[in-house]
Amino acid sequence: MAQKKHIRHHPIVAHFAGRLRETRTASGLSQQALAQRAKVSTTYIGKLERGESSVGIDMLARLSEALGIEPVALLAGAATKSLGIEAVRLTIKQKATQLSSRDNSQALQAMAVVMGLVDNALARQAT
Repeated sequence: MAQKKHIRHHPIVAHFAGRLRETRTASGLSQQALAQRAKVSTTYIGKLERGESSVGIDMLARLSEALGIEPVALLAGAATKSLGIEAVRLTIKQKATQLSSRDNSQALQAMAVVMGLVDNALARQAT
């Protein structure tokens, strides 16, 4: 019997997998619900979230549309890990966007404070 070939994916695949799962769960969707919205199988969503499959650009568009986000949000942070505070700022912006759709004023106020602190840190870093 032939052994299953193990494909070694680029680290961005693992990053995407984590962002997909995080975004899906934050949206309150099950794998099945996301699969139905994106018109794919639940098995495929599971493989993407485990980093066992890499996503094509067309599927990235379908998934982001199903989640109601921009495609870049599922890749955000992958290339900016070395930028430290910039990566944190990007993550905070994404979380704020998620919160804004929930009409949670206390959480939004907290995020505004955090964003101000990050902006101040960036300004100090630039000088």
